[in-house]
Amino acid sequence: MLLPVEDLVGQKIGDYHLKQLIGQGTLSAVYIAQGQGGEQQVMLTVFILPSDCKGAARERFMTRFMRQAGALRQLQHPYIVPTYDFGEALGYPYLVTPLIEGETVASFLKRKERCSPELMLALLRQIAEALDYAHNNDVIHGTLKSSNILLVRQGGPDGLYSVMVAGFGLAHMLEMNGIGQVAHQYPSLFSIAGTLLTNPIYIAPEVVLGGAFDARADVYALGILVFEMLCGHPPFTSTDPFELVQKHVEERIPSLQVVAPEISPALDIALQRALERDPALRLQSAGKLVSAFERVMNVMEEAARPPVQTPGTPLPMKIHLTLVNTLPPDDSSENVVAMPGITSSHIHKVSSSFPGNTLQLQSIPRAQSLPLGANTQAPASTIVIPEKGQSGPFPSTAWARESSPVQIIKPEPDLAAGTTSKQAALPKEQQPSSRPDMGRRRVVMAVNGTITAAVLAGGGFSLLKLVQNGTIQLPGIANASKPTNNPTAETAPVISRNKPAKNAALNFTDPLTHKESILLHLPDDKLVAYDRACTHEGVLVTYDPKTGKLVCPRHHAQFDPQRAGAVVKGPAQRPLKPIAIHVNGDGSITRGAS
Repeated sequence: MLLPVEDLVGQKIGDYHLKQLIGQGTLSAVYIAQGQGGEQQVMLTVFILPSDCKGAARERFMTRFMRQAGALRQLQHPYIVPTYDFGEALGYPYLVTPLIEGETVASFLKRKERCSPELMLALLRQIAEALDYAHNNDVIHGTLKSSNILLVRQGGPDGLYSVMVAGFGLAHMLEMNGIGQVAHQYPSLFSIAGTLLTNPIYIAPEVVLGGAFDARADVYALGILVFEMLCGHPPFTSTDPFELVQKHVEERIPSLQVVAPEISPALDIALQRALERDPALRLQSAGKLVSAFERVMNVMEEAARPPVQTPGTPLPMKIHLTLVNTLPPDDSSENVVAMPGITSSHIHKVSSSFPGNTLQLQSIPRAQSLPLGANTQAPASTIVIPEKGQSGPFPSTAWARESSPVQIIKPEPDLAAGTTSKQAALPKEQQPSSRPDMGRRRVVMAVNGTITAAVLAGGGFSLLKLVQNGTIQLPGIANASKPTNNPTAETAPVISRNKPAKNAALNFTDPLTHKESILLHLPDDKLVAYDRACTHEGVLVTYDPKTGKLVCPRHHAQFDPQRAGAVVKGPAQRPLKPIAIHVNGDGSITRGAS
């Protein structure tokens, strides 16, 4: 019979004497331990298996535990908490890691509320380096969260923070999949003890729906962590963990601009690329998120510097911007101890079973597929566009899909240099002060009081480029100065520069109605588009390539895109609203007339 975890103090586990119990949860207990010969103190975590995990199920667990622990011990990286030893003793599997005292990102945010963008980027570089190293060695974190990120001061209390990431591999090591069963709509979310494997605040939508924990799920969790660092809180909160996981599937991550308007829109656009609900559209590595933020912040810093003017150099009277794509798409006190064991004090345990003991739980509606699409839009910004020049499209629709809507204002013809007719009509003392001249090599564009220096497009970063002539044309706005609801072939708003892959879909915002919409490339090579709002309760539908149907994730209504969006299965009674589109000779798809 196993000794209770409280009675293990004073016992020997492997080569280590347990000195003090410092933490305990449903899945694990953590001790301060000392090696033989009075070596440095370490942290030893024992894992608590449920009593009915025995026989073949226990053998399967121990085989997986030893394999995963062996992989963890091979990880040698300055930003990863190392695994010194592992094994089984007194009936408990165990891991040995260093005893590290330090603040976590979670406790830091409780003290400071949020991180500056500069501090966030400094921490992100280290966390991302650790993640990419582990991913390259076939180890997935799976439980990334703010309380797993240790902050250790280097060089004293005023030194720079160094990061150490704890908890690698525990999701795979402790998951119920492959060991036993949980009778639940989301069985892949549970541990061998019937508790949630990880904090639902950080869980990727595809994992909720039964997909595997992989590198892209870690990137999503990292994006949530960055959101939390910048805003001081995560994007979704709920006292019900299963309501929370459904939010990740059914709702879009709020824009940083909505939650924290003082944050640059460019940072929000960078972040949203890590938070795509479709893992195929998401940034595929943590390092790419770092690169996106670095490029944004470098350009913002450059744009904020005062221009250097060469004497005698004439300044252009009219300078404006275009976007040039430059990359391919692609609990606790102040001082705490990092505990690699998963605890579940905030999550109610559910009944688990090993073969022969399955308990049916209360049904919770499950989304059948992943609703993809645009993220929450921020309030409209304003850009002043010079009168002359020809419109030119952006290289990608991603920016229009993911950023704030922009209101285009075209000034009236100049009466004098830099003066509009409305200004000329004012008494001199009431006229707005003239703007300072802008240098030929840099320009500062004020957007709602925030400097917007760059944006991401198609997974890459778009630098601002100064040009002498031309106007900004936004995807989805055919003519900046003369919007129309009846676009012609020349002025039609662009939905996509390319067709989606066959039997695939692209979500977009209808440039005429500003509603969430979906473009489908059907198996018969036909292109169609529909309003995504389910006609039952307005929940956004998604395309299921297996059935070829548009499906409501909440009430499971189905619509046939081959038959004008006709209802195949209720409770919806009306078909989806079709959207007129036009396929152009260059392969681009534009919005047709209503």
